Amino acid sequence: MHKDERFSKIIDIVSRKAAGLRVQETDLRYLFAKKHEMVKMAVDEIVFSVTDPQNYSCKLCNKKGLNKRGLYMHLIESHGKEIMKMVKDSMDFVDLSITLGTDYKTIKTVVERHNGKFYCKFCNKGFTKTGVYRHLFWKHKKDLNFITKNSD
Repeated sequence: MHKDERFSKIIDIVSRKAAGLRVQETDLRYLFAKKHEMVKMAVDEIVFSVTDPQNYSCKLCNKKGLNKRGLYMHLIESHGKEIMKMVKDSMDFVDLSITLGTDYKTIKTVVERHNGKFYCKFCNKGFTKTGVYRHLFWKHKKDLNFITKNSD
């Protein structure tokens, strides 16, 4: 499956889940195989940041008074590009966590992303995606292992 197809399908999954519509768990497994648990965490994080599940309102533009279907359509039509950016950013963190052999929450704890750059929270240095991987692997591997072990 082409990468853009996967992203468009995950935007649909995020929008469905945010609107309170049924989402097939097998969709994530099919799209992301071994990564699906981490992708599920990323999707839940995005859903929380785009909607208020109690009253079906959009946090991105503060639109209120929508029903489930209306919220789903609103997110797809009005905020598809924003959700796509959030998904791509989250997938970078998923890739980093898989490559480093740690969990998604640990990576989100120690790495921030601003303006396309990754910043190590241990030493406040900025890197590219591959640069932050190398940096964390060579400089902070013990710290990552410690955080991962103590987060369980």
